[in-house]
Amino acid sequence: MNRFSVTIESEDVVAGSRSQVWAILTDPDRLAQLVPRLDRVETDGDRWSWVLRGFRVLGLTIEPSFTERMTFDPETTIRFEHAPPQGARENAGASGEYRLRDAEGGTHVAIRIQLHVDLPLPLVAGGAVRAVMRREVDRMGDGFAAGLRRELASDRSA
Repeated sequence: MNRFSVTIESEDVVAGSRSQVWAILTDPDRLAQLVPRLDRVETDGDRWSWVLRGFRVLGLTIEPSFTERMTFDPETTIRFEHAPPQGARENAGASGEYRLRDAEGGTHVAIRIQLHVDLPLPLVAGGAVRAVMRREVDRMGDGFAAGLRRELASDRSA
């Protein structure tokens, strides 16, 4: 097994209050509806298990599932670190943070995520694996951003 990782950073201003954005980011059921490829989020206290639908990398189908220890600073920061259950081995994980602050026109959202996956592929395949990972994460991020905007717009119209 070799470990492959990518880091994604993005930021944007969304038309909604920090409270509205916070409510969405801290609701596992809403996240599962908004994030493409995210099947569900199972929670157990400060540990959230993220179960994604599979995708293909160099002939392998990957169905990542990983557990994160979540730390919440209300309406400002969400931090997460890979924390598999004791005795469990997870072949994927993430660490990073979401930062929220007021901005003209809504809420500034900054995201930094480092994802890793352990695969039975040679290190020389790293460039191709990271390209697929980045493509899939970008698709998930773009879909989440669009879903977040729709969700905030429906909150405003309700």
